Amino acid sequence: MTENPENPENPEITHETERRARLTWSLLAEPSDAVALMARERLGSRAALELAREATPTELLAALDGQVPAEAADPGTGTPDASASRALQRWRSRLAAVDVEAVLEDAYRRRIRVLIPG
Repeated sequence: MTENPENPENPEITHETERRARLTWSLLAEPSDAVALMARERLGSRAALELAREATPTELLAALDGQVPAEAADPGTGTPDASASRALQRWRSRLAAVDVEAVLEDAYRRRIRVLIPG
């Protein structure tokens, strides 16, 4: 296993954090959410999730180099800032209902394997 620069003492911590971030995104974003896909591809699941939780639309835009793709589910018109704002609103409204621990516990109880995307 490669050394984890964030925690060289325990590389598993970052692996588990990344795993949970990917699972959270699978519960949070629709497959057609192009902004979520771009954020995860460019920033990684953990960093993109941190932005989803805490960033302003301006910060999300800056992290994506000012580019926000058009949304198939929410094409809207307007500025990239408005698109970033809609994406953050979408994600934050769903984040309140996402309970990764409950999903994992339920899967374990039912003996279901959870496939983590990515």
